[in-house]
Amino acid sequence: HIYLKNFLLISFLTASLLVSFGCTPPSQNSSTPKENLGQGGSAKNHSNLPNKKSPVKKTSTHPRKVISKRELPGWLGASCSRYLVNGRPKALFITKVVPHSPAAKAGLQKGDIILGLNNIPITNLRVFFSTLRAIGAGKLVTLTILSPKKGKKIFTRKLQLGTPTQRIVKSSIQRGVAWLLANQRPDGGWLHYASYYPRSSPPMTALVIAALSSLSSKKPEVKKAIEKGLQYILRHWTPSGLLGDTEDKVLFEGYTTSLTLTALANHKDPKYKTLKAKLIQKLKDMQIKDKDGYSRYDVAYGGWNYWDGKKRILLRTDLSLASFVLESLYEAGVSSKDPVIQRGLYFVQQCQNYDPRDMNWDGGFRFSPVESKAGIFTKNGKDYFRSYGSMTADGLRSFYYCGLPFSHPRAQKAFQWLVHHFSYTHNPGFENSPNKDPVRGIRFYYFTSLAKALASYKIPYIQGSGGKIYWASELSGWLVSRQFPKGFWQNRENLMHEDHQPLATSLAIWCLSTLLPYLPQD
Repeated sequence: HIYLKNFLLISFLTASLLVSFGCTPPSQNSSTPKENLGQGGSAKNHSNLPNKKSPVKKTSTHPRKVISKRELPGWLGASCSRYLVNGRPKALFITKVVPHSPAAKAGLQKGDIILGLNNIPITNLRVFFSTLRAIGAGKLVTLTILSPKKGKKIFTRKLQLGTPTQRIVKSSIQRGVAWLLANQRPDGGWLHYASYYPRSSPPMTALVIAALSSLSSKKPEVKKAIEKGLQYILRHWTPSGLLGDTEDKVLFEGYTTSLTLTALANHKDPKYKTLKAKLIQKLKDMQIKDKDGYSRYDVAYGGWNYWDGKKRILLRTDLSLASFVLESLYEAGVSSKDPVIQRGLYFVQQCQNYDPRDMNWDGGFRFSPVESKAGIFTKNGKDYFRSYGSMTADGLRSFYYCGLPFSHPRAQKAFQWLVHHFSYTHNPGFENSPNKDPVRGIRFYYFTSLAKALASYKIPYIQGSGGKIYWASELSGWLVSRQFPKGFWQNRENLMHEDHQPLATSLAIWCLSTLLPYLPQD
């Protein structure tokens, strides 16, 4: 503390710190989360939507433009927390260092204390990372470090800010994959997220193999793990002929079957051709449709039931499940003209807060036709559902799977919502909602869905009111900085079970593999 006291003689205003670097001070948005490990806060921007149509057939995932590192935001490659002295923040404490990152190359270690940036004291996490981002990749900065591991010696370290490159992200993916493979259970499955006794779970296993199958190149041990996981899942057929958790009260048939179909479609093993056709037909039969006694006047029409069967008393259709089913059918090659896709598109549209005659409907999405997890708001005596990030990303990518053109007003409004509320640290849309849990509790799900939605446009950046937003760099920078040394990811919040390591790790790997082509080469 004596070293800190001697060094931190003067406290500078945030604005003066940024001005000294010739940068624009970041927006002080009160909705930005206080916790901010790895990168700075969120950015709200407006979009400049590309005017093109969604392809009916699958196309290359490579971006249309090669990205130059010089135009990317600055990135350190370390996670930090506040260093407190007598309850007051006095410096920043390094909690993680990303391998191959600028921080790692400069010799920074976990436990080092960052006292200053370019000889100016720094105590605010968000200001620190926002300043680095504003300085930009490729620029030199000087950090003042107190290292307890070096006899509490204070020293300065010059380093060149970088950006998450494909090499860095591939390394992160490899460590995550290695952790998943090491934690595959003897029966081929992965651990259930909430069972009262340790056991494997078909839905969890389906998510893992879907994530592993998304990898562009798979080593033999990965293919072997996918095959072993598939065999485990195929031992769990439900009475209705779908795949699910036969040991649980909730079977999760829709999620298990659709994720398994996605894995099979990407696994590309010809021996599963008949099985793929069977799962496609089962998902088609599972859809709530006319011959089941439902019409377009029913809110469930075109969706898939979260529970079992099609009885009205046990019916719950939502956009999350619909997006995974539509994704699996798209990956399996089902035409967008197929009636099941057209009914699915109708259901997705019913979940969108869209009405061109009423601007209070902002074009984002809610959980279902009759519910938003972000609640409602009232204006001029009329109630409106609030939109939020994870569902808007699910809605936009579902439009893509259904073949809706990008130039369609509905797709444009959804895209604009995501850009305007873009965040690489939390799930946006809950700023004015009484329900704050999903802000941090649904992070990995949101990041994965957002990456899939934006990747469908094949563009390396989105255009915001403050400039270009390199969405892949922002998301990957946050994710690789949050990876634990053993290779897994984990959310501190237990909402939606993202505190379960196999679940969070699978989503993180799926997200990173999706955005990998939109990162610069080394």
